[in-house]
Parts: sequence; structure tokens; C-alpha cells
Amino acid sequence: MNKVFTGIGARSTPVIMCSLITQIAFGFSKKGWLLRSGGARGADTGMETGCYKGNGHAEIFIPFAGFNNIEVGQTQNVRYIEPNFHSKKLQKLAAANHPNWEACDEKVRKFHMRNVCQILGEKLDSPTSLVICWTPGGEVVGGTGLALRLAQSLSIPVYNLGKDTEKVKEQLREILRA
Repeated sequence: MNKVFTGIGARSTPVIMCSLITQIAFGFSKKGWLLRSGGARGADTGMETGCYKGNGHAEIFIPFAGFNNIEVGQTQNVRYIEPNFHSKKLQKLAAANHPNWEACDEKVRKFHMRNVCQILGEKLDSPTSLVICWTPGGEVVGGTGLALRLAQSLSIPVYNLGKDTEKVKEQLREILRA
């Protein structure tokens, strides 16, 4: 598997968008793409659901064991991973892509560091091919914002369904047709 997509977004993603996200993740999974996500409610859950339905493979990065009742380990085609939060490189990347790192407590920092892994993989050496997400109004906000800023800094394409949804859907269809 060499094609990786990161599927993320706001916990407040509307139900209708979660349904669309599930369809998109299903399509990418059926084409053999590996999903990276974060186990959160909303967009993340929609991505995982599509991946399962498409019998796809996934790496789900969680901020701590038990997050949303998810435990670290392997189930079928999915690896649930708690990042190495002691990694200086991981800490540095998260801090560099957060607008106010010093204001974050340890728990919040773990959420943000797991977002770095969604983009770069467990060992921070395997960048995703593209990011598919939903944020309110297509803005770079919230925890998803850190992942989006990192992706943009690395020239990784971001397809945000929160703005110009029809255009983004067509762009994603083109990728799947290729």
C-alpha cells in the first residue's frame, strides 16, 4: 500500500456531511488507499465507517488508551496507535504548527501531537498523499487546524468539504478515476 489519505475533521461535522465522508472513505478504501485518522466523533468516525465498509486498511491515532472507548492494538485491518509522545521531533512539529502551544495543557498537547501523526505516520517519515476533511466554512480551525497547517506547509493537497463541497467532490472523483 503506497497511497495514504488522511481523513479528519470537526467533531461537530453535520450528519449529512458524515454520510458523504463515509461514501468518500469507502471509495478510497475500495481503491486500496490506507486511511489515517484520529478516532474522534464526527468526521473521523465517518471516515472509519467508510473504511470498514470498503474492507480497507487504517491507522487510527488516539491521544490515549480508552479515548472514545478505543484501545491500542490491531483489529482486522485497523491499527489503533498511541503516538510516542516523548519524541522530541513530534513535540517540535506540533508546537511549530500550533498558534499558541504554550497555552495548551498536557492533555491538549497529546491531541495535537496525534494530529501530526495523522499527516506524517507513526514514525513521522511517511507523509500522507492528501487530506480529506470537513471544518466549519472550510476554515483552518480547531484541532484539525494543526493537521491542515502541517499538510499545507509540506505542500500536501487538502480537500475541505466545508467549502465548495461540489467542487471538492468532483476533485476527489477525479483522483479515484486516475
